[in-house]
Amino acid sequence: MNYRTFSCCIFNAQSVVNKLSELHHILYINNYNIVFITESWLHAGIDMGLLDPESVYQVLRKDRADTCTGVREGGVCVLINRRLSVIEVNISDSYNALELVCFDLLYTNNRLRF
Repeated sequence: MNYRTFSCCIFNAQSVVNKLSELHHILYINNYNIVFITESWLHAGIDMGLLDPESVYQVLRKDRADTCTGVREGGVCVLINRRLSVIEVNISDSYNALELVCFDLLYTNNRLRF
C-alpha cells in the first residue's frame, strides 16, 4: 500500500495582514501542503493575491460578516497547495453566521473532508 503524508499547519493569526512576512515564510520556506488560519481578520477589501503573491495555493476563506459595531475580527482561511486536488464544499445558508470553510481533498479513490 502506498501512503502519502500531508504537511499541515494551523495558527491563530489575529490579523494575518499584519503578519504577511510570517505567512509567506510558512508558505514558501516551510512548504506546507495545507495552512489553516483562524482569526484571519480578513474582509472583502483584502485581495487573495496579498496572501499568496506567488499563486502556489488555492485560498478558501470565510470572513466575519460586518457587525453593527464595525468589528472586523474573526474569520477563517485555508491555503491549499495547488498540486492537491480539492473541491470546495458549499455550506448551507442556514449556517451563514458560522465562520467555517469546508473542502474535500481528493486522493486516489478517497475523499478526505476538512
